[in-house]
Amino acid sequence: MFCNPLKTSLLKIAKVFTNRGLAFKFSIYILTVVSLLFFLTLFYNYQVSKKLLLNESRQVAMHLTNTTITKIGEVLKSIQKIPLRLVYIIEKTDVEEEELIKMLNAVVKNNDELFGSCIAFEPNSFVNDQEQFAPYFYRTEEGIKYKELGHTDYNYFNWDWYKIPKEQGISIWSEPYLDEGGGDVIMATYSIPFYADTGSNRKFAGVVTADMSLTWLETLIDSIKIYESGYAFIVSNNGTIITHPQDQITMTETMSSLAQKYQRSDLELIAKEMMMGKSNFLEYQPLFNDEPCRIYYAPLRNSNWSMALVFPEKELFEDLNELFWEMLLIGFLGIIVLIVVIILISRSIIHPLTELSLTATKIGRGNFDVEIPDSLNTRELLILGNSLKRMQHELKEYVINLKETTAANEKIESELNIAHDIQLGMIPKIFPPFPNRIDVDLHAILNPARQVGGDFYDFFFLEDDVLCFAVGDVSDKGVPASLMMAITITLLRAKAKTIDDPSDIVFSMNQDLSEENENMMFVTMFLGILDLKTREMKFCNAGHNYPYVLKYNGNLITIEETHGTPLGIYYDQKYQSGKTTLEEGDNLIVYTDGVSEAMNMGGEPYGENRLEKLIEVKCNNRTPAESIEQIMNDVEVFTGNAEQSDDITLLSVLVK
Repeated sequence: MFCNPLKTSLLKIAKVFTNRGLAFKFSIYILTVVSLLFFLTLFYNYQVSKKLLLNESRQVAMHLTNTTITKIGEVLKSIQKIPLRLVYIIEKTDVEEEELIKMLNAVVKNNDELFGSCIAFEPNSFVNDQEQFAPYFYRTEEGIKYKELGHTDYNYFNWDWYKIPKEQGISIWSEPYLDEGGGDVIMATYSIPFYADTGSNRKFAGVVTADMSLTWLETLIDSIKIYESGYAFIVSNNGTIITHPQDQITMTETMSSLAQKYQRSDLELIAKEMMMGKSNFLEYQPLFNDEPCRIYYAPLRNSNWSMALVFPEKELFEDLNELFWEMLLIGFLGIIVLIVVIILISRSIIHPLTELSLTATKIGRGNFDVEIPDSLNTRELLILGNSLKRMQHELKEYVINLKETTAANEKIESELNIAHDIQLGMIPKIFPPFPNRIDVDLHAILNPARQVGGDFYDFFFLEDDVLCFAVGDVSDKGVPASLMMAITITLLRAKAKTIDDPSDIVFSMNQDLSEENENMMFVTMFLGILDLKTREMKFCNAGHNYPYVLKYNGNLITIEETHGTPLGIYYDQKYQSGKTTLEEGDNLIVYTDGVSEAMNMGGEPYGENRLEKLIEVKCNNRTPAESIEQIMNDVEVFTGNAEQSDDITLLSVLVK
C-alpha cells in the first residue's frame, strides 16, 4: 500500500536528476564525494590532532620543566662551587680570624644568588678555649649583615646542615627549613665538611655552608603559566612539598602523607618515583578538584629534589573541540555553496592564481625583482598579490640584514681569534726552549676552555744559569680573565728582573693586583727560581695547587710548603719562600685545577689521586714533553665527550 507512493517519489527524483544538465550532475557528484571525504577527514584529523596535541603537551611540559630545571640547576651549581672554594682555602691556608671574616663577607657580597654563608668550626678547632665559633653573613633588605651563630640559643651542632656532613663526611643539600635565629627565612643549605691535617690522619674541623632562600624559587615556579588552571610544584628528596599553589600543604605535607590521607595509591606511586629521581608523564586526578589532568615530573639537577607540572585535560583539548565543531559547521555551509563556488570562481581564480604561484616560485628561487601580476580580479587575489609584494620586499631586506649580521659576527669572531693569538703570543710556545742546554729540559701546554682564558705559564732566564718559571690561574674565564692574565705576566717579568726572592716578587705583584680590584678577581700562582749550577730551587706558592717532583728513583714528592693566599685579595698579604734541591733526573710538574677538576659525563672530577698515580706509573723516565702528553691523554680519555669547563695548563721541568 505504501510501496507504490514511495516508488513513485523515487522515480520522480531519478527522472529529475536524469533530466538535469551536466553542471548539476557534476555538482552532485562533487558534493557527495567531498562530503564523504570531509567528514572522514574531519573525524580522522580530530583523533590524530588529539593524539598529537597530547604528545606536544608532553614535549612542552618536558621542555618547560627542563628549562626551569636548568635555571634552578645553574643556581644550585653556582652556589655549590662557593663553599668548595672556601674549603680549599681553609684547608690549604692558615687564615687569621680577620681575614676569614673579610673573605666570607666578600663571598656573600659578590655572589647575588647566595642568601648567606657560614663557616662553622668544631670546638677549639679555630680558637682555643672557644666552644663555638661560626661567623655568618647573610642578606637583608638593609644590606649584608653579620651574625655569630655560636651561641647557646642557636647551637649549630644540632642542626642537620652541620650534623649530617660531620657524621657521614659528605656534601649535602639540606631539607628546606625555617632558619630561626640565623637568617630567619625559609631556606635550603648546601654544606661541605672540611678537615684539619694532623699529620697521621685528617680530623674533622667544621662545615662551610651556602644558603639559598626559597623565595626566588617560589616566585620562579609561580611564574610558570600552564593554561588557565594548570600549575607547577616542587618536592624535596624526602617528599616534602616545597612550593604549591595550595598554601595549606606547602612545607607542611609530603606526597606520601597526602596519599595516605586521601587513600590514593596512584599518588603514592608518583611520590615514590619523584623521590627516586625518575621522570614520567601520567594521567592524574588532583586532590582539590574533579577535573582529570596530566602530570609530568622530572628530577632537579645538582639536588635530590623533583619538579612536576599539572595541566587539565579539559583546557588542553578545549581549543581542539571548539575547532572540531567550528570545522563541522563550516563543512556544512561549505558543502551547500560548494557547487556554486566551483562554477563561479573556477575560471576567475585558477588562472591568476597560477600566475601568482609561478611568481612565488621565482621569488623562492631568489629572484626578488620579479614583477607581481596586477590583473587580479578578486579581493582575495589582490590581498595575496600584495602579500607577495610585502614578502618580496621583506625578503630583500632580510637578505641584506643577514649579510650585515654575518659580517658583524665574522668581525667579532675575528677579533676573538686575534685576542686568542695575542694571548698565546705572550707565553713561550717554542719547544724545546733551550736546545743548546744539556742541564735542563722544559715543556708546557695551555689549553683554554674558551677562545681566551685565564691560565698562564711563563719561563725565562734571569742569569745564564738561573731559570725563572711560573704557572698561574685567574679566578674567571673569557676576556676579563685574559686581561688579568696579561697583567700578571707583565708584572712577573718586570718584578723578577729587579727582585731576587720569590716571596718578595709575589708580595710586590700582589700589591699591584690588589689595587682597585673591584671585581675581586684573584690569581693563584706557583713561582720557582732554579739555579742550574747548584740545582737549588727557591719557590713561593700563592694559593696554587701543590706541584709534584717525580724523583729520579721513581718516588713522587708533593711540594706543600709556603702555601699562601691567592694574589689580588689582600693588599698587605705576606708570603714565604721555600727551598728544595732537585737532583739529576728529577722532574718537576706544575698544573692548574683544570686538570684535577676536569669532569666526565657523569660529573665525576678527575681528582688529584688519579693524577698522582698516573705520574708515578706513566711519567717515570720520560721527557717533559712525554710526561705532559701522558697526562693530557689520560684526562681526555677520562672526560670523553664532556665539555671542557676550565682552562688546563701543565709545565714540566727536568733537571739533567
